[in-house]
Amino acid sequence: MSQHASVNQMDRLLDAAAMDRIIAAVGAEPANRENLRRRLLRLGTSYEAAILWRQTNKSLRERLDQIARTAERLRTQLDDERAWLEIQANDGLPDDKLDLREIGGLLDRVIDAASKPLPTDMPVLAPIAPVGQEQHLQEGSSFEWLIGELGKLFKDEMLFKQLFSRQKYTKDPVDGEIKGAFIDFVDTVLRELSITNKGQPYTRAAIASALTLANSGKPRR
Repeated sequence: MSQHASVNQMDRLLDAAAMDRIIAAVGAEPANRENLRRRLLRLGTSYEAAILWRQTNKSLRERLDQIARTAERLRTQLDDERAWLEIQANDGLPDDKLDLREIGGLLDRVIDAASKPLPTDMPVLAPIAPVGQEQHLQEGSSFEWLIGELGKLFKDEMLFKQLFSRQKYTKDPVDGEIKGAFIDFVDTVLRELSITNKGQPYTRAAIASALTLANSGKPRR
């Protein structure tokens, strides 16, 4: 989504007409439409929370990296003894008031602290992130997690099981088009929830690739 949807906004996106389109894409009725809808809403909300967390962390990470680089440059400059003597002379303090080694040590600590990985703020995410999402926030792609969870949901819905037990998707040898009930399901769900790739719909190939990676247990960073 171009802007992160609230629970109420997402709820409005997944109305009865949207559910009709999702069911039509699959070509089979689930055991319980409302149960399917609630589970899709939970997944969509958790995905949006993960994306927001990543973006917030990215901004903070960029600031900390800038601090570390600035401290490194200053540390390098202060290694020049002549420059340091000039600073001491201009300051007008006795030599023992300014210790180059102490300041260098402090800068080293700043560089080290600013370069460390950010911890996951789990107390913030715990109320909205399902089990398993925490690991993906730190290790892999939230999109792959979402596709994997949609796969579980698709399989769990009783009347979808027969569809899911078939090959999940096929690739046309001539035009390369990705086909399959599950791909149709995910493609429609993503469009109905306005989950996009930088404003553009995810391609069917991207969905198929994410499913393969999610099932492999080796998420991509």
